[in-house]
Amino acid sequence: MRVFVSGSLTDTIKATFNTERDSDGNLKLLDGYARFEFSDEFNIWVGRMLPPSDRANLDGPYYINAWSYPGVVSQYPAKFAGRDDGATLWGKVADKRLTYAFGAFKAP
Repeated sequence: MRVFVSGSLTDTIKATFNTERDSDGNLKLLDGYARFEFSDEFNIWVGRMLPPSDRANLDGPYYINAWSYPGVVSQYPAKFAGRDDGATLWGKVADKRLTYAFGAFKAP
């Protein structure tokens, strides 16, 4: 069972909260982060989320044609389901043709 909740306090301040059951059937926090979305070019997300590492990781495991992540991203430590606690700075530039993302995360 998954619970997805997302909302906006203002046009700039938003939040996301998602849960997932682990292999033992316990409900755990999947994603929980505050989103400060100032413009298309500059955004800051803080909390538990997928760390920005490569395109495969940002797509998530349900949108690739193999169960495990390809390349080195599958070797990264994670709190739960590939997520970690930290912050991401990201944006879309060059007429939204280029997305950049930088992150700082705790790593278990």
